[in-house]
Amino acid sequence: MATLKKRGNVYHGRHIYHENGVRREKHKTFRTMDQRDAYRRLAEWEKELQADTFGEAYSLRFEEAALRWQNEQVSGLRPNTAIRYETSLRKLRPFFEGRRMNSITPQDLSRFEARRRKDPGRTLAKSGERRIMAVKDNGCGKGRQSRERKAWAPVSDVSIRRDFACLSALMTFAVQRGWAALNPVPAYLKERKHGLKRGQARDRYLSHAEEARLMAAAAQCQKSDFDRRVFMGALTFAIGTGLRKHEQLMLEWRDVQRGSRPRIAVRDGKGGKARTVPLLPNVANDVANLPIGRGGKLVFCHEDGRAIGSFDTAFDEAVKRAGLEDLTWHDLRRTCGCRLLQDHGLSMVQVRDWLGHSSIAVTEKHYAFLSVDDLFEAIEKSADRIAAQPSAQVLPLRKVRQ
Repeated sequence: MATLKKRGNVYHGRHIYHENGVRREKHKTFRTMDQRDAYRRLAEWEKELQADTFGEAYSLRFEEAALRWQNEQVSGLRPNTAIRYETSLRKLRPFFEGRRMNSITPQDLSRFEARRRKDPGRTLAKSGERRIMAVKDNGCGKGRQSRERKAWAPVSDVSIRRDFACLSALMTFAVQRGWAALNPVPAYLKERKHGLKRGQARDRYLSHAEEARLMAAAAQCQKSDFDRRVFMGALTFAIGTGLRKHEQLMLEWRDVQRGSRPRIAVRDGKGGKARTVPLLPNVANDVANLPIGRGGKLVFCHEDGRAIGSFDTAFDEAVKRAGLEDLTWHDLRRTCGCRLLQDHGLSMVQVRDWLGHSSIAVTEKHYAFLSVDDLFEAIEKSADRIAAQPSAQVLPLRKVRQ
């Protein structure tokens, strides 16, 4: 039997039990100063203790399971991934709060999707679209005024799928802990594959001429010589190796292997997978000429040895100076994959291993647009070949008299 205790202004629970003839205690902080709320939480804790005693699975509430999941698993993920999960949890909590993890059904997922679609999506003003609303006379005789109001686009299918991906990871964690019997999210997404469409894969990559313009603009975007050399080397490195942003920023000099076959060892890739990436001759030369920061640990760092958070500011400035459009840092990785396929003639399997994709299907999905380009090139070549051939003389048909 658990009892309620108060320490300072916060209520705690204490449970005394005997194990192998030894008296033991369990304590739990209820994190509340309200006595009524504390007794309610004490009752829930007693149910959990009773289930543990008889070997039964006790299902936590959604908010409690989410907190444990964040503390035990999400906290160890990459910062961007953890931020993405926290964003989705802010959408999931209001709907599933108070629900037991073993009571979440596909019908609940359907209702969540319907409610999620009523939320505002991105601001249309970011894409240059504006909505001007007229304000009626305020009664003071000042007539009408016009003011600008933000217009919102509907929530995209991609955003809803990300919320379900977060819920699926949480449900899998609950199944492993015995708080739920199964994870209903994968089956629901499979059923809704036509209603919840995946985002279209980007097909933006740099041509060789665009790369030259970007590098020329990058030479003017840094104040110090050290930062300029690091930034320009980072651009060449990203295009030549295809490393993800976090893989490149965390790269250490000990992972760079020089010699007749220069390469880099990626120790902590996506999903914790390690791989080896060859260095092309021009990239290996640029890496050899990179300035070394204080301490000599990170390949890309500030002059005092501090890690670089991102190149976003300098990159955006260089893109603007070069007159390029719709270009992101991740497009440099796509440029690497395109050149491996087009210029170097590597197979999809080899590109998968080079870029560290989880499967060949992922590689084919992201580079399927190149097959369309190949078709256009084949048509252009055949058109040139047909135009170069001498045309046959066309003779008019004559009617033969019977």
